[in-house]
Amino acid sequence: MLQIISNHTDAFTQAKTISKIGNYLLLSSTVVAIFTTYSGSICITLAAANDFLNNLNIVLILLYILFELIVNSLLPKAELRRRLGYLDNSFGTNFTGKQSENYYNNENLKHGLIKLAANCFESCFFTFNISRRMIMPLAIKNIMIIIAFLAAAYFGEKKFLILLSQLTLPVVLVQQLLKLVI
Repeated sequence: MLQIISNHTDAFTQAKTISKIGNYLLLSSTVVAIFTTYSGSICITLAAANDFLNNLNIVLILLYILFELIVNSLLPKAELRRRLGYLDNSFGTNFTGKQSENYYNNENLKHGLIKLAANCFESCFFTFNISRRMIMPLAIKNIMIIIAFLAAAYFGEKKFLILLSQLTLPVVLVQQLLKLVI
């Protein structure tokens, strides 16, 4: 099998690794939130540990937001490198300083518009398939978190839902601001 060398794989791999760590932080935060929501009503001695767990949860949430911001700043840079590699392969230029090898399946075509069109089709095809594979894990993550929060609401933890709804808007606004700044 031929080794695929591309000028952007490292950047996307780095973003994917940081995103996975962020997902573990989000999962940990959800588990801690569920535990603290129900532990105080189950046992009085566990209620004393809730302050520590709530503080831990705040740290986990802040780390998750930080990791998401890092990923959101890395992805456009990786995408720019991918597009420059796309142009390099299509026209024989050297914008990236490193040529991709065996990344596109049309090495037999001459550099020019036809190769650009073939590369475009190939990129669109793979992007479409990658996007389709990303939908289910993201949907599962969202559904799990929604179920956890709905369970908290159903079992009478209204303070938890009120706090969550109050925190959501500022977090989203700060994240949007930082996306623009970065």
